Amino acid sequence: MDVDKYKQIILMVLGVVFVVGLGFLAVRSNNSIPKQEDDLPNTVNTDTGKPVNPTDSTVQFNQKFDLKINDSVSFSDGLNVVLKKIDDSRCPKGVQCIWAGELTGNFAVSGGKMSKNQEIYLGTMTNKSVTLDGYTFSIKDATATNISILVDYKNVPVSLGSCYVGGCSAEICSDQPNAMSTCIYRKEFACYKTAKCERQKSNQCGWTETPELTACLSN
Repeated sequence: MDVDKYKQIILMVLGVVFVVGLGFLAVRSNNSIPKQEDDLPNTVNTDTGKPVNPTDSTVQFNQKFDLKINDSVSFSDGLNVVLKKIDDSRCPKGVQCIWAGELTGNFAVSGGKMSKNQEIYLGTMTNKSVTLDGYTFSIKDATATNISILVDYKNVPVSLGSCYVGGCSAEICSDQPNAMSTCIYRKEFACYKTAKCERQKSNQCGWTETPELTACLSN
């Protein structure tokens, strides 16, 4: 066999071996990299059975979800809930205790309709539910490492109070009792004697416009 041809065959074989070796190393390296989602803390929604990653996730009101320490969830209105700590005061097995104890979660709540950032405590025996600014936080299940809670929101109507008639000639309708005026009389003030002082559609106190009041003022 020609020496040059023999050298060419040897070089081709070595080239094939080199390419195959590089491919093997690339596949092995790819399989050794852990998937990012496997490194994230996952929980399971106990109602749906579907996995939930609570960190930086959005959950629904009136739907139970699980949290581990330092996990946080957000709601559509901007409310944020973080589980900061779990206290385990349960009586150890084999020990006779006066009180059985409980698991208590310390939560930081902020945003949404909250008037200010607050911390709340929910326990498996006491303080099972807390209501703040229309939000109701309820504990459902708990272990030493995991707490399941539910958050509900009800828009609490604000009491606007009563409307009062004031002024020297009873010509003022406002939400302030004993409102004062300049005491300069005008004949149209007589029309308000039979008018109704109440909150209008704007939620402001005012005289309710009726055909009779409109006709009296126009005359």
